[in-house]
Formats: sequence, structure tokens, C-alpha cells
Amino acid sequence: MGRSSAKRTVVIGSRKRMRTNADLRNVVTTAVTTLASSRNTDVPAHAPSLMNSLRIYNTLARDKQPFVPLRAGEVRMYVCGITVYDYCHVGHARMMIVFDIVQRWLRTLGYNVTYVRNITDIDDKIIRRAVENGESIKALTGRFIQAMYDDLDALGVARPDLEPRATDFVPQMLGMIQTLV
Repeated sequence: MGRSSAKRTVVIGSRKRMRTNADLRNVVTTAVTTLASSRNTDVPAHAPSLMNSLRIYNTLARDKQPFVPLRAGEVRMYVCGITVYDYCHVGHARMMIVFDIVQRWLRTLGYNVTYVRNITDIDDKIIRRAVENGESIKALTGRFIQAMYDDLDALGVARPDLEPRATDFVPQMLGMIQTLV
């Protein structure tokens, strides 16, 4: 049975019903399209009135503030991805869907978006799980990265523009730690 015809049980309100992966992709795509098209489209793409509807919590000011890009017409998003030592759960899916909707909405508004989501492919949980399973860290993380992609594809979540892995930047992390210490 191909991925697009696989059935999954989805709870909608208090009803359960079977949906195909294609149906789930359509739900996500419809939500993104509805969000993007619900805006006043006769206003120029970078108009402040549209951007006032996106408010982000500023931890320094301890307040929600209107989103204003650092450079006009350009948005750079860095999102912490998952630690790949097990299968994705609903919390992972929620985070991935939310940031997918945000980046699609910003692109729909005409922004040049660079969307980066890292993958943590080395940490204590990963090492512990690899030892428990008797497999290499690379084999374990590779398997769960592929499972993550399969899940996200089934949900219709777009891949980020860049997806750095922690193991590719260990020397840089060590250098930053040395600077801090």
C-alpha cells in the first residue's frame, strides 16, 4: 500500500474517522491557504497593517509585539528541530506544522524567507538509545530522521531551506563554549 493511500485514524471533535495521507495533506494545505487568503489582498505585500496581525512574544520586553523584519522584504527564521532518538510525537508535529504555516504565510505576503530548522543528531539520549539497541549513532539517527521525513511528508509539511545537523558543527560549538568559559 503506497504512502498516499495509507489510512490513519484522525479525531475531529468528538468523532473518529479514517483519512488517507493525501486527505491530511489537503487539510494542512487548506489551512495554510485559508490563513493566507483571509488577509486583505488589495493591500501591498509589505504593508504594516498586514504585519500588525503577526505578533511575537519578546522575552526581553516581556510583551507581545508586532513582527517587524530586520531587513525590508526579508525574513530569516531559525527553528529548533527535534532530537532524533525516537519517532515523532504529536508535539513535534504541532511545532513543525505551526512553523510551516508561518513560513508559508510570510512567503505568501511576498517576503524572501530563509527557513532553517536544525536537527539534533547527537546528545545523551541518542548515545544511550544507540547503546541499548546495539547500533551506531549514525544508524539510529538516520533511521529516525527518515521516519521524521515520512511523517512530515504525510502531513504535507514543507521542508526547510536549510537543515543543519548538530554533528556538522561540533567544532564551532566547542569554540563558542570556550569563548563563554
